[in-house]
Amino acid sequence: MKNLLGLLISICCYCHLASGQELNTSTSTLAIDFVTSSVLLSNETQIISGRATEFIPFVILQKEPALELRTRESEFIDSIGFKQFGHIQVIYQRDDGRVVALASDTLEGRHFFVTIADDLTDLRLDKFLSPSNDFVITNYYELVLEEDYVVMDADIRRGQSIDRVKLFYNKQSLSLERIQNFPRILGFFIELADNTFLHLDNDFFDDVKVTRYDKNFTVIWSRTYNDLNFLSAYAGSDNRIYLVGREFLNDGKSEGLIVEVDQEGTILNEDRVTEEPMWNYQIFYTKIIPYKDKLIAIGNNNYNSDSWQANHNFILKIYDKELNVLSSTSSNAAGENGQVRQATLIDNTIYGVAKSFIFEGSASYHFVVDIEDLSTSTESVGNLPLSIYPNPVQEELSLEIAAAEVDSYKIFDTTGRLCHSGKQENVINVGHLSSGNYIIKVHTSKAVSSQRFVKR
Repeated sequence: MKNLLGLLISICCYCHLASGQELNTSTSTLAIDFVTSSVLLSNETQIISGRATEFIPFVILQKEPALELRTRESEFIDSIGFKQFGHIQVIYQRDDGRVVALASDTLEGRHFFVTIADDLTDLRLDKFLSPSNDFVITNYYELVLEEDYVVMDADIRRGQSIDRVKLFYNKQSLSLERIQNFPRILGFFIELADNTFLHLDNDFFDDVKVTRYDKNFTVIWSRTYNDLNFLSAYAGSDNRIYLVGREFLNDGKSEGLIVEVDQEGTILNEDRVTEEPMWNYQIFYTKIIPYKDKLIAIGNNNYNSDSWQANHNFILKIYDKELNVLSSTSSNAAGENGQVRQATLIDNTIYGVAKSFIFEGSASYHFVVDIEDLSTSTESVGNLPLSIYPNPVQEELSLEIAAAEVDSYKIFDTTGRLCHSGKQENVINVGHLSSGNYIIKVHTSKAVSSQRFVKR
């Protein structure tokens, strides 16, 4: 029998830096192997919440929800379990130094806020999320922090009806201040800077339907993207909309994907993360974070392998607003099917938690990425000048790229669907393509460049 509570070994990580500017990256294995979240505290420690498991041959035993206290650099200090809870998730630290967490008991719908001392010595029940039993929370999708509120996206039961809502709790008093009703459909909603909403609905057939609503939930536009999944989105004050996720290929493969779409959902620009000749890879982004005038995309690459010895990479890429790669890093970790659960940017450092699966159950780790010395140079990975002509084109599209030769190219339509690809061609026959707008992405040994063109 192997107890995963004994896995407290720090791991030195390999960093690959496309721009030549080193990003300081480290990970540490956690005793909690099903993580929910982490909070960095004002005293330079952090609390991580989740649940530990124990493996007995062919049986995985779940233990009680637990908290781990660690240093900022992820060195273990203490841990505590809570047999009385069915779930616990740390959220943030209050001004008085206590940490706010969401917890539940084993009874359906009994969710409540608790506060915890920053050294784990004292836990207190604060408030039930459902005041006076006005409603019962039957399921919650996401818990996020806004400036003055803790916001929960949830299904609630009021009488005989089930409603999809957002619950707004005051961060200081933890009292419920308002309820916002949403259309009750699967998928999740992301509020954009202009107070509109994106709804992302990934189906079982590897397609995603993206719908944009105004603040009254009237549909502005709706579009289905074939063979794509989107897992997160961001739009700043300039209203440029970015989506991250993956594109599904043949034989179970997928590429990591970040796209920019216009106000009607048409794809304007994109970058894909692929690795060849790996025989079966699954790469995807799960988080997108704004950083100054840049974007940070975070995810994992996963490979089919012997599950006894499986490994994967945590990956991070920094983009400018035109989706040129500025820097990238990756860190190897144990387990397969790794997935980043949380990533928080504080000052110039990202703190996050991820989970993966090993033969004996699961394994989770904490990662720290220092991006303070980010280089803005795109010399080695940005766009080289790419010329395409004629544009619009009817039959043959010619490529000219400075100081490099074409290794391969891919042509996508405005929904992100791959329409044509090839290798080492400077003149491409596009006569078979339907009339419309397309994006061609050209790979060389020095860079990746893309251009839009019109097929007549």
